[in-house]
Amino acid sequence: SCTLQSDEEMNPEEDSIPRLASALCAAPLVDSLTALRLRLHYEYTPPEEEHNVAYFRDVLGYALLRLTRLRTLVLDVINRLLALTDDDVLHMRAAWPDIGALSVTYRSEYDVWKPEVMPDGMANPSIHAVVGLALGCKQLRFLHCNVADIVEEDMRRLEARSQAAGIR
Repeated sequence: SCTLQSDEEMNPEEDSIPRLASALCAAPLVDSLTALRLRLHYEYTPPEEEHNVAYFRDVLGYALLRLTRLRTLVLDVINRLLALTDDDVLHMRAAWPDIGALSVTYRSEYDVWKPEVMPDGMANPSIHAVVGLALGCKQLRFLHCNVADIVEEDMRRLEARSQAAGIR
């Protein structure tokens, strides 16, 4: 088993992320990597700035999906909103069937982001995608990610699905 932890300062105008992805995938023990903790710290920009959204697939996402032995992944993005789609979550489920702990989060070091300042193109996975991930990854015991707003109809469907499966 191998664990890698990194704090990386990112600049969106540079090629820091592709270089980090290449280095990660070329690392000698990459095939045995079971735990990965990455903190990507971007230069701060106000929420309304156009470079304020980072997309999972661009932030090492596809490189991370090649790490099929992962049991623990902590990806903490600072000073960028991290767009994570249902499709991204579906790829996670397929790539990491034995994941036990998964945390994919974003935050600002200076202010609290409010829904009214979320830019176009910002995506959070639906509750159905997250439940699908949990059902498909049988070892999953810890999950931390931002989720899209849940409407009452979604809650009713989840309750019915849980009751049918005998889950309380």
